[in-house]
Amino acid sequence: MLALAIRHSPLFSLDIVFSKAERYPHAGQNGWYFHVTCAVPHSKGRFTYEGHDICFELDAFERFSQQLEAMRAGKAANAELVEAGRMLTLELTVEGRRTKCSVRIREAQAGNDMTVLSAAFGVDYDLFVNKLSDDLREFNRKLRESRAQLERDSSAT
Repeated sequence: MLALAIRHSPLFSLDIVFSKAERYPHAGQNGWYFHVTCAVPHSKGRFTYEGHDICFELDAFERFSQQLEAMRAGKAANAELVEAGRMLTLELTVEGRRTKCSVRIREAQAGNDMTVLSAAFGVDYDLFVNKLSDDLREFNRKLRESRAQLERDSSAT
């Protein structure tokens, strides 16, 4: 299973699981879709989000990985993973000795209203950022393999 499970904090979990790729020959590209679940515990229970077929550009995961590596090298203060429509954002920010993680999920409702889930909290740099960077590197490797296989399959037809 091709998945990125971000569970390095008791304050929230975010799972991004590949669901499908669709070829759009007229556009000369593929759409990559993921099932996303997020849980944010609070004092009386938890907020949850579940989204099906959320479109991410594969480059978004690579950019996020590069930004995390820049943070680890002390060359950047933040890293951001954003889905194609900018409705889901995961952001890490380093401010001095404090590391903050925030997640923001927006969904359109009937009548043009928006439902928003937004949470921010401090995380342990070593346990969160370093582990996420390692997990993301492996996730990106598997995505590249999947992309190459899809391209081989589509050129064979």
